[in-house]
Order: sequence, then C-alpha cells, then structure tokens
Amino acid sequence: MALFLSKKFISVQLEQLIKEAKKKIVLVSPYFQTSESLREWIRTKSEYGKLEEITIIYGKEDLKKSELDWMKSIKNLTILEKKNNHAKCYLNEQRAIICSMNLYEYSEINNIEMGILITKKEDPVAFRSLMDEINHLKLHSTHKWGEKAKSTTKTFEELLPTQKLYYKLINELVGYELNRKKNENPILLTKEELLSLASCETLNSRTISELLSKEKVEVYCEGIIKKMNYAQRFTLGKVQRIIRDSGGSYPIIIFKLQSGEVLELNCTENNLPSNENIQVAVRINEAWFNQYYTLSN
Repeated sequence: MALFLSKKFISVQLEQLIKEAKKKIVLVSPYFQTSESLREWIRTKSEYGKLEEITIIYGKEDLKKSELDWMKSIKNLTILEKKNNHAKCYLNEQRAIICSMNLYEYSEINNIEMGILITKKEDPVAFRSLMDEINHLKLHSTHKWGEKAKSTTKTFEELLPTQKLYYKLINELVGYELNRKKNENPILLTKEELLSLASCETLNSRTISELLSKEKVEVYCEGIIKKMNYAQRFTLGKVQRIIRDSGGSYPIIIFKLQSGEVLELNCTENNLPSNENIQVAVRINEAWFNQYYTLSN
C-alpha cells in the first residue's frame, strides 16, 4: 500500500532508500544540487555496497561543475540526460519515492513538497509499471558519463528451447490483439516483455503482474496461462531429414527427440518444415507430425 510523504519524510525516506539499496539506486530529477549528506551516502554505497547500478537522470538544467565533480568520483555511476524530463522519482530495487521534490537542496529546505512511497512487495503492479517507465527513460536518454549499461535481458537465441516455444506462443497473443483492434489502438507487448515472460521460471498470475503493467495484465494474463498449458502438448526435437519420395502416400520426417530417440513421422505436404536440421516444437499425434513451431528467429 502506498504511503503518503510530506516534505520532511521525503528526505528521510530518500536517505533510507539509499542506505538500504542492495542492487541499484536510480535518481531521476530535472535539477540536481544535492546535499553533502546525500553525496556521502551515495559514495559509501558505491564503495561498499556492491551495487550493480547507480544511475542519475537529469533534464531541465545542465549539471553544474560542482555536481559533475562529485558524481564522476562515484564508482559504477551512469549519468543520463533527458531534456524534457520533469519527473522526480528515486528508487532502489525494492522501494520507490514519486514526489514533487527535485533533488535540489533549495527545494528540500524552502518549498512545500508532497509524494508517495511504493514498494515492490506491497504494490507489485505499480512498481513494475514504474520500472517500465524508468527503463524507457534510460533507453531514450543521452548518455553523458559512465559505462553504458549492458542489457540483462536475454536475446531469443539465448533462450532455452522450451522458452523459445513460450516466446512463440505468447507472441501469437500479440498478433490476435493486433487483428482484434485493427482500427483502434491495440495494447501490444514489447520484445523485451516477451523475452522476460518467456524466460520467467514460473508464469502465473502473480509473476505476470510483476512483469507487465496493469493494463497489459488485463489483456494478456488469462491468455498467457492458457498458452503455457497448451505448450505441454508439444515435443521438442530436431528435424534431421525430410523424405518426400517415401514410397507411401505422405512424406516422412526423421525426427530426433531431445532424449536421443529417433522417430519416423508422416507429414502432409502443406505442413512440411521448410528446412532440414532445424530445431522445432511439434504436436505429435500417433505417427503424425502436426502443428509445429520453428525455434529460431
């Protein structure tokens, strides 16, 4: 449940958020003129916190030399610029403050400010939606300092065979949504969201809610769960050879299962794979090679 914060408690919770960070600190503000206390805690977490990420995103005003000097002394810091940014948001991997207060000492002392605190545990959907916005902001900002962050999202080719099948099945749902709302604004999943869903260890309503915004959960959650159940009907393996002149009524596919067992399967002409030596997920009905997905791009 979100917690309302007055100006005094924004500052208290911000310092606490930085102290408690285990993996990341992200500070988003149009203006930066930080207090010495805040700088010291960021420097401490950079030296001893073993954080994976410290990111600062500014926008409306160029950073002053005094700010740049201390920022550039921080290990593993990335500085990004987004000129039209007017958001004020401060977060670690578990908690986030969304507020009216710039990370600006004058604002902290003189202005009337308000905000809310949300947590990943108590507000998983809101927290995930916020992370979507933060990642979007990072992607479309100008890199000013620090090593460019490497994507932690797997590519399609890095997925396991079963995960590639999940990706293909979930991607079908996006196609259905696109066709269903041809003349409207369809709600689509990004490639990154598809990869995150496909590589998730357990896909259920809770984990889907953590990975997608509330709007996307409403559109896709039920369909994703059905697709995961449907995936159990498929067998993974490799098309080793296609024999079109088999002496029978239908072509024969020599299909090697992941277990090493080799099957000879009948297949209709209109369902033949386009190539040999490809990995597929196929629905096998007795001795028939039926619906299949090629597990490659």
